[in-house]
This record gives sequence, structure tokens and C-alpha cells, in this order.
Amino acid sequence: MVFDWATQSPYDGGTVVYIETYRGYDIYFLGHLGLQLYGVVDPSGNELNMFYSTLAGIRGYIDSIAQTIVDTILTINAPPVFYLEESFVVNGFLRDVGGNPIGGLPVKLFVDDALLSQVNTQSDGSYAFTLALSEAGDHTLTACYGCVSASLRLGKP
Repeated sequence: MVFDWATQSPYDGGTVVYIETYRGYDIYFLGHLGLQLYGVVDPSGNELNMFYSTLAGIRGYIDSIAQTIVDTILTINAPPVFYLEESFVVNGFLRDVGGNPIGGLPVKLFVDDALLSQVNTQSDGSYAFTLALSEAGDHTLTACYGCVSASLRLGKP
């Protein structure tokens, strides 16, 4: 969501259009009272209140602040059996291709293609989500960092 930096409330009164996700940052276009600017929201969902008049300008800003992590490996683990309405832990690691842990980056968890939650990886690259499922049947859990994802199917084989 884009906020009005002056009123600290959701933006209202102009046009806000999502443009793309670049290096994990969402870029949007803002048109209001003759202004035409590109803004950015970080991977954690925080608006950065930095505006440029060109798409290339906002991409350059993102390049200057984004961590350069091109190749990553993301794992996901869950117990082989779960019981309805009882909590269990889904966890994994985010590492570079050399096997080194990557901490402080957002990992999202999807259950059957619906976003459930987001956490940042710890300094050892680990992440963990606690959840409980309320519907019987097969479920697909997907952890995602940027464009790298790992999925796990729960339920009957």
C-alpha cells in the first residue's frame, strides 16, 4: 500500500499504478496534480519515499540499495504428518550457491498459492513459520525469496 508521506495515511487523490517488481522491490507510478513520478516499496512492504521521474532512475536507486544476491538456494522442510488445527513448524534455509547463509532477507510462505506470512531470515540463513491447517486434504506449501521458491506437498502420496 502506498502512503501519503505528508498525512501518514493511505494515499488518496491521484493515480497509483503498480509497474513491476525489480530485485524484490515493487515499483509504482504516481500521477497527481501534474506530477508523474516513480516510487518504490521495499521487500518488507515499507514505502521508501524516494521518487524519480523515470523508470531508469528508480531502478538505479534500487541498484544502489539492494543487496547483490543473484544465485540463491532456498530449502523448505515440514513434518511428514500434521493434524488439523494443531500447530507445526515449516522451516528452511536461504544460502548462496557457495552454501553460505544469507541473513536478513524476506521469505514468504504460501499455502495453496495464498500468501500466509513473511519473515526475515536469521543470520544463519534460517527461517521458520508456525502454522495450523484447518482443512483436510492435500496442501502445497511454497517458500519464496525473490524469484527463487521451494515447494512441499503435504497430504496423501
